[in-house]
Parts: sequence; structure tokens; C-alpha cells
Amino acid sequence: MTPPKERSSKEQLLALVEANPFIGQQELADRLGLSRSAVAGHLGQLTREGRLLGRAYVLPQRQPIVCIGGTNLDRKLRAVGALRMGSSNPARQHESAGGVARNIAENLARLGLPVHLLTAVGRDAAGQTLLAQLQGLGVDCGGCLQAADAATGSYTAVLDPEGSWYSRSRTWN
Repeated sequence: MTPPKERSSKEQLLALVEANPFIGQQELADRLGLSRSAVAGHLGQLTREGRLLGRAYVLPQRQPIVCIGGTNLDRKLRAVGALRMGSSNPARQHESAGGVARNIAENLARLGLPVHLLTAVGRDAAGQTLLAQLQGLGVDCGGCLQAADAATGSYTAVLDPEGSWYSRSRTWN
């Protein structure tokens, strides 16, 4: 096991390399108060660990994951009493963010992975809220279409009091 001091020096060295990938071994040694051979040893370890790639201290880059597909507002309506066709049916409503691509992008972002989402939403309150939630998690939504002349897609599930499904969805036309 590496003693804490060495681990600390190695992490400090990595931070200096991240700040300046072209920094020389002697400058690293001078800034860290280490011998040049100790710096070379740390650089070798970092290279073997895959935390540095090759000679110019090239750092591995995390490629973003691109999710392409739907983002919509999911609604569940659960009838308070028995459903009656042709009549008013009081219900409780629950709304949540939905859409397969949006759901995947959210979960990947929560895992700390770099994510880009390509989707289409309306330039309405629902669309703006859905994108803002994702951006708050670190999802890049810069490539999303925000249509001024269309509403954000939605899915509505109508449930009877026991939880059986009746469904209707609205999609882009």
C-alpha cells in the first residue's frame, strides 16, 4: 500500500499536470519539493494506472454519451370514484418528467457521466421546466429543439380507483 504522503504527492503532481500538460519533470520536482527521479516514478505510476496517456502527459478524456429521443410530461390521473363515460370524473393528478431518452440522460448524469440530450420540446412552461431540471443535473441540452409553435409532448394515463389503466397519449404532429 502506498503511504499517505506519497499518495498526496502523486495527487498534487496530477493536479499540476492537469493545469499544464506540458510542464516539465524538473519544474514538477521543484514545485513539489521532490527529486526528479521521484517525479518520474509518480508519472510512471500514473501512466500505468491509465490516469495519464503517453509522453506529453495527455489526460484521458471522458467522451460524452448522447441520448436521442423523447422528453415529455407524464401525467397520471386516478379517478376518485367509478369512471362514467360521458360524465365528469373527479380525479387526483400527479405529474412527472418522462420520455425514454430524458429518463436515461437523467440517470446517466446522476451517475456522474457526461451526457448530451438531443430532443424536441415546446417553448412552453413544461418544455422549459424539463430542460432546466436536466441542466441542473449537468446534462448538456444545447442541441435540443425548442419549438415556439408546438406544445411539449405529454403522456396521460387515466386510472380507475383500483389502479387499472385507461391511457391516451399526445405526440408531435
